Amino acid sequence: MKPHSNRTVTTRPFHSPMIIKEIVQGSPDIGQAYNLEREDGGKPLKFLITADRLKNFDTNRTDLLKRLPQMKSDEMES
Repeated sequence: MKPHSNRTVTTRPFHSPMIIKEIVQGSPDIGQAYNLEREDGGKPLKFLITADRLKNFDTNRTDLLKRLPQMKSDEMES
């Protein structure tokens, strides 16, 4: 976009809730970044996200537990 353009920069549209797949930290003096994946399709994002860009899941706990993958019985016993 050129300087003094009449266009507006907007944020990217929200597609679906994301799941943190990996926490990345290259060196101890730099903060962590997160590798996210879409919950509905499993498609990973092309870029890393810093902690200040994340939002908490603020729906009630029962809705969250329905969406999370269920633990198998052998995993619970371990």
